[in-house]
Amino acid sequence: MRMRFISTIELINDGICFKDEEELVFGTDRFISIIGLTNNEFKLSDFEDKIYKDDLSQYRTVIDKANKKSPVYTTTYRIQDDGKLIWIKE
Repeated sequence: MRMRFISTIELINDGICFKDEEELVFGTDRFISIIGLTNNEFKLSDFEDKIYKDDLSQYRTVIDKANKKSPVYTTTYRIQDDGKLIWIKE
């Protein structure tokens, strides 16, 4: 079932990632290629290391406010990859 789900979301052109309660993240192949990571499963801290330092505190504030009662959020931040900045909208 997991593989079927993964193959279905891989059809989407956008990158998608999922975080569990243990601060582990799974990202689709498209997400990994956009962000510049090497593995589909990674620690949240590895992802946050890619976020442009000036945007990190705002990103954390938005994410910390998201919960089961209020699960929807929108944020924009920059990712630093090989000296380039990439704008991300979640």
